[in-house]
Amino acid sequence: RITRMHELSAEAQERYKMVLAGVYKTIDDYGNQVEKNITSILAEIGKLKEVCSLDKVDTVAELAMELYDTEQDAGDAKAGCKKVLIFSQYKATVRAIAARLGHEAIYWTGDTPFEERTRLEGEFQNNPKVRYLVISLMTGQTGLNLTAAGHVIFADLWWTPAAHAQAEERAYGRLSNLHGADSYYVVSQGTIEDWIQEMLQSKLALINTVVEGIDSERDPSIGIELIRRLQEARFR
Repeated sequence: RITRMHELSAEAQERYKMVLAGVYKTIDDYGNQVEKNITSILAEIGKLKEVCSLDKVDTVAELAMELYDTEQDAGDAKAGCKKVLIFSQYKATVRAIAARLGHEAIYWTGDTPFEERTRLEGEFQNNPKVRYLVISLMTGQTGLNLTAAGHVIFADLWWTPAAHAQAEERAYGRLSNLHGADSYYVVSQGTIEDWIQEMLQSKLALINTVVEGIDSERDPSIGIELIRRLQEARFR
């Protein structure tokens, strides 16, 4: 697992500050009922994550092309599995990355019919002209065989480590096609993503990813800790 840092554009930094002010207002409105209303607060924090995600489209696309081209040159390409699997939780980000990658990329989101997803899965696995698959994180977590990938990129970060671990498993570890995979986490520097990545990595270290079913007791959400850090950092 490898972290790649991204610096927010000036425009994104301004949007981030505006959204952050709204997050703090929501926390203030709930007062001492924060834990009881964590879902609503996380929805507001999700807007911060979306600002970061959309600003990273070019960075993620360039990383994907770099990884594919490097494996192409290396020749050994993880037992021939050199394609790149890209996850985002935001539909707009999925579509924008796929557009940036052009005709060598395919994508799906939660709006894509299941029959079409099955067809696209086959395209990624079997069509040598398809180098990249960009998919919504929660539609690509489980039940897919995407072992043509030797690289996984997370364009943004989910709330729990198991969501990432299960998504990574789509690319490797199948008995029918055993090979390794590199997993890249693209993190917007100086944002809430720094904290999320730190917490995810500490919790991911505790998860045994050999077994597909991950014990829910070992998959805590980072929401409460994240809100606490926001509150502590507010007046520094």
